[in-house]
Amino acid sequence: MRITHRKGLTNPRYLRGNTLLRHSACCRGRWAVLLRVPLLLIAAISLAIVDPEERLLTGEVAGFLVAAIAAYSIYLVLPFTNLGWVLLLRYLERILFGGAELNPGRYLKFSSQHLKLWWLEQQTDFVLKPLVNGLRSPVLFNWALRRLGANIHSQAFIAQSTEWYGPLTLITIARGAVVQAASANQ
Repeated sequence: MRITHRKGLTNPRYLRGNTLLRHSACCRGRWAVLLRVPLLLIAAISLAIVDPEERLLTGEVAGFLVAAIAAYSIYLVLPFTNLGWVLLLRYLERILFGGAELNPGRYLKFSSQHLKLWWLEQQTDFVLKPLVNGLRSPVLFNWALRRLGANIHSQAFIAQSTEWYGPLTLITIARGAVVQAASANQ
């Protein structure tokens, strides 16, 4: 063990942790941007095609209605676009990196398993939040959870205002089960 001097801590264990923190933050930033690529493309394309505010201010009511209907249609399709993008990213991850499964347990902060857990939670939020805010359908919500890896029986009822933490592949919900609103599931 090293002793500190005037300029600060020189413990190699501290320095290693600091490096892992920077590496983890850099990976998280890149992956967060990668996850939102379709969202950014949809926003750019929809703004390039038509601007509803401009149509309304110029008095083009028909143009405004067309733009509003197009924007709402994009909003309805967004959860499915996000789900397709997440499934594509998971497929590419399995091909490129070997896609090891996470097992139940405790993982060190900033370890590769911790980063994988964070990545899975980001994907889940990216798909479920637009679905909850836009469509409000328990059938579609259960379907999306199953696509994301959860083992959910088709006759289970899950309220949309539930929160999901951790990998969904570890969750099993049996026939006839009811998961109430405002519950946090880990």
